[in-house]
Amino acid sequence: MHSFSSALSAIEFLVVVEKKHNRCCVKMARNESEKESSINLHQTRLLRTILKKYIFRCSRTRWWQNTMVYCLDESHDLTAHLRTLTCHSCGQPFRIILVSSKLIEFLFWSGNISISMTKNTTKGLNIENSNIHRQARNLLLKRVLHNEAINYSEYPFSTISNIVINRTKQSLYLRMLFEIYFGAILFLLMHEMAHSIGDVIKIKGSFKNERIPGLRCTRWDEEIKADISGMTLLSEYLNHESQKYLNYHDSRVKAKSLSLLSAFTCLECLSMLEILNNSGLIIPLERAATEYKWATHPPSRLRRMYVESGHVSTQKDILTYAEKEIVTSVSRVLTNLLSVTFL
Repeated sequence: MHSFSSALSAIEFLVVVEKKHNRCCVKMARNESEKESSINLHQTRLLRTILKKYIFRCSRTRWWQNTMVYCLDESHDLTAHLRTLTCHSCGQPFRIILVSSKLIEFLFWSGNISISMTKNTTKGLNIENSNIHRQARNLLLKRVLHNEAINYSEYPFSTISNIVINRTKQSLYLRMLFEIYFGAILFLLMHEMAHSIGDVIKIKGSFKNERIPGLRCTRWDEEIKADISGMTLLSEYLNHESQKYLNYHDSRVKAKSLSLLSAFTCLECLSMLEILNNSGLIIPLERAATEYKWATHPPSRLRRMYVESGHVSTQKDILTYAEKEIVTSVSRVLTNLLSVTFL
């Protein structure tokens, strides 16, 4: 287990495996990224850990060739997007994924706060909501919603990190939750990658709703399908990693379950932010159908419902009913945890 108590005080950029790319491509990628960000490149301990443990491994899979990832500074909205470019010097095509640093912070610390609130006792889960958790939650929300500066190496975040380290050492269940929240960060990137691979992943079903105008409905369908494709890419990566120590069947089940839970958690976290931005109220579909804010992306709550229900899905690697029941029960726990944490 890694210690993250040293900090996240000023996340600016996340640069993924630049060594694997031509210098001219890296220079162009940085220049393009810096057009959208006003600060120098920087990596914190958390982001270096994500790079080493997760995204570097992703770079060895077929979808992640010629891809670099950068974190945008705190002046940007809580968004992520992908751009496909061609190097002016060598003519090599490559992709850059630009993701808000605050979004990564929120996903990571949402997981830490939620896990630190959870005790896996012999009688079941026991959720505590003490002053330290409320203080951390309020500081985190001030950070992501109002751009207030935070030193994550100090109290209460340093204490929460230590609690998480100790509890995940003692509980397999809490270690799984920790992996799910890291998977949520990866899903965020996989979703963007899915936009660039077209119809390579075959998806059955589509989003349809008579109350949503035609073009908006098409764009929402594209986002929901990118969620499903992103979940498939994450599952492929996790399956590749799990086969090092599990047989084929167990590896497939673990990868599919973890990718579904990671997608669910990422979208649930985004939904929480949207609700908090809407004075604690769920965004009604009628309002999302007409407001400009939702012209290209549906509310995350709707996206989460489609991911969880399987109405839009891939043809292969479908979980059995029993496996689905386990995933559903864990997703309920995650929903309750996030609700207690933020609402």
